Amino acid sequence: AEAESARRDQPAFLATRHVFVEGLALLALAGRRGWAMPDEHAFCPAPARLGPMTAAVPDLFGEIARLAAASRRARGAAPTL
Repeated sequence: AEAESARRDQPAFLATRHVFVEGLALLALAGRRGWAMPDEHAFCPAPARLGPMTAAVPDLFGEIARLAAASRRARGAAPTL
């Protein structure tokens, strides 16, 4: 509360003020161990505990390179390295 007036315009401060990241990590570890945990915790909102939406993050740059190569082939241009 004391630091709020001086750091009110810093987005990182505002986000971490309302979410307890370490608490989320502890809840995730407890869940992996199979420990039953309540759904609601102070500063650990339920949406932050949903986990990743996909198993792996796709390689965006690899996909761009693949599409660019396909486009070059379709136009009859020489491939690039």
